[in-house]
Amino acid sequence: MLPRNAAKTTITVYTYIPSVKTFHRAVLHDCIWTQEKSAHRDQYGTALPDNIRIQIPYDYKYFSTQNGEEFDGLGGWTARMGAELEHSYIVKGDCSFRFPTVADMDEYVLTVIVPFEKKFRPHRPKRIEEHLTGSRNLWSIEVTV
Repeated sequence: MLPRNAAKTTITVYTYIPSVKTFHRAVLHDCIWTQEKSAHRDQYGTALPDNIRIQIPYDYKYFSTQNGEEFDGLGGWTARMGAELEHSYIVKGDCSFRFPTVADMDEYVLTVIVPFEKKFRPHRPKRIEEHLTGSRNLWSIEVTV
């Protein structure tokens, strides 16, 4: 259930679609981004969060890949966990980056993925929970990154 008075933000979800060899971009509004800070630091001296929990209000365009629905990228959105290119990227805010089509995978990772990760610092889902019971107004998808 989404908290009523929480600050809401926009997120951008990128999900790789093998049939078209590119990432599908979806901008989602009214999400709740909760971040727990830790004492850990990355290579640049920046504090890393232990957990980021994103609560996304349910909409009819969501494809539940956990329930076996196949996402083809033609409409709607989904979030995936997995290995390289099988996962989704999540960026806080309305990210304008557009992924080109994959030609050579090794070159693509070096020329597109690595610069994207350095510039936008996207997050990969570690856990996805669907809260799809009760009133549809209370349904949500919770992603931990």
